[in-house]
Amino acid sequence: ARLLSTSCRESSAWIDAVPCTQYHSLNSDEFRLGILMRLGLPIPSASLVSVCPNRNCGAKIDPQGLHLLTCGKGPGRVRFHDRLVRVWHSLILTTGLRARVEPRGLYEDACRPDIMVPDFEVGRDLHLDFSATNPCL
Repeated sequence: ARLLSTSCRESSAWIDAVPCTQYHSLNSDEFRLGILMRLGLPIPSASLVSVCPNRNCGAKIDPQGLHLLTCGKGPGRVRFHDRLVRVWHSLILTTGLRARVEPRGLYEDACRPDIMVPDFEVGRDLHLDFSATNPCL
């Protein structure tokens, strides 16, 4: 699955992208982690723990550290999701459009989109919802 997901021409766009704000840039450790994951190489810090540190999980940690990024019982996936939402919100604002993060009161069942762009098309709002997934699993 990793080879298939990285064979797409656009899958390497993040490597060449020039960041336009601090939210769009990676520090050295984040960039190194991205390259190691892209190549499917072991992540050195993943070998420091043998079991998931998240309560109620206890799964063994794989050498690539994928579990640490996707564990549903810990904060890693939520942090990634929230950062993704902030980046997209920032990108939308740079286009001159208005956008609201997690607007309340749109649906009766308390569901809400991650981002709402009002009047995206004439009289129609755009609702965006993001999922933090891993194509390698």
